[in-house]
Amino acid sequence: MATTPNLIPTLLVGIGGMGKKHFTKLAGSTQFDLLGVVDPIFAREGVAASNGIPEAKCFATIESFLKAHPSCRAAVIACSTEHHHSVATKLLRNGLDILVEKPIASSANEAAEILDLAKAFKRKVHVGHIERFNPCWQKFQNILKENAAAWGSLQKVQIKRHGKMPQQIKPGNDVILDLAIHDFDLIAAMFQETKLSSVHLGSKAHAKICEDALLHLACDYSNQNSRKQIVPIELSASWWADAPNRAWTLVFDHSKIVIDLANRRIHINNHLGDHVIDAQIPNYDMLEAQYQSWFGALIDDQFFTNQHQHKLCDAATGCRHVVLAQQALAMGTVQSI
Repeated sequence: MATTPNLIPTLLVGIGGMGKKHFTKLAGSTQFDLLGVVDPIFAREGVAASNGIPEAKCFATIESFLKAHPSCRAAVIACSTEHHHSVATKLLRNGLDILVEKPIASSANEAAEILDLAKAFKRKVHVGHIERFNPCWQKFQNILKENAAAWGSLQKVQIKRHGKMPQQIKPGNDVILDLAIHDFDLIAAMFQETKLSSVHLGSKAHAKICEDALLHLACDYSNQNSRKQIVPIELSASWWADAPNRAWTLVFDHSKIVIDLANRRIHINNHLGDHVIDAQIPNYDMLEAQYQSWFGALIDDQFFTNQHQHKLCDAATGCRHVVLAQQALAMGTVQSI
C-alpha cells in the first residue's frame, strides 16, 4: 500500500488511555502518515469503528501489520509497560525507529537489550518523558540561568508527584516506574550524578506492589556561578492522592522557588518579595511539542545541536532511569499500611 509522500510512515502500538492521545496526534499530523494501529482488542470486529478508528487500519499483530505495510519506517509504542520490551525488540529487528512511552521497559535488563538492539541495527530510540516539554520546567531553566548568582547555593530540593490510583495496575508497574520516573528525568537534566540514600515504600490496596514511595537522594550540582556541591533531594511519589500534585521546591541561600508543574506557575520568594510567574503558553500542547521534536530527530541527525530545540529523552538516558527505579525498589521493602 502506498504511503503519503513527504510524510513519515508510522505505526501505533497500543491504543489504551495514552494510546488514544497518540492516535489523535498522529491521525491529524502533517508530518507523520499513520498507516495503522496494532492492538488485539481493537482489531476485533466492530471495536475499532465504535471508537472512531477505521477497521482497515487495525491489526491484531505486528507481523500482520508489517506484511501489509513493509515500508513503515517508525513506530510509537503506547501499550502497557510489561509489553514495551517485546514490542520494541521486534520493531527494532524489523528496522523501525521508535518512540516508546515511559518507562522504556519494566526492568534494567530489558531496557539494556533495547539499547543494545538500537545500536546493533542502527535505529533511533527515544522515550516519551514528556514532562521535559512542560513550559513551566523550560521557563524555570531559563530563570535559573539568569538568577543563579543572586540566589546563591542550592541547599535542598523537595519533590512531590502525587496522583490517583490507576484503574488497573499491570504487571511490571508501580508508583516509581509510573510517577517518580518523571522526576528522575528532570533530575538528570539538572544534576550531574544521582545516588539513592534511603527508600521507604508503602502499599494499601495491592500487596507487594509499591503504591507510595519516599526516596532520599544525594545529587551532584553545579552551574556556571557555583562550585560543585552535593544537594539532598526528597522525592515523594504516591497513588493515594485525591488530586494531582506535581511540584518542585528548591531552597537556595537567598531564595525559595516552587515550580508548580501541574498548574504551570513558578513562585519565587526572596528579599525582593513574593511573586508568581505564569508559565502558561496559550494553545501549547506538550505531546505535540514532543512529536515536533521526534520528527526533527528522525529527519536530521544534527537536529538537537540547535540549542533552541527541546531534546527528546534518548534510549541510554531512559535506561538509566529504569536502573535507578530498580535500585530504589531493591533498597526498600513494601510495607502494608
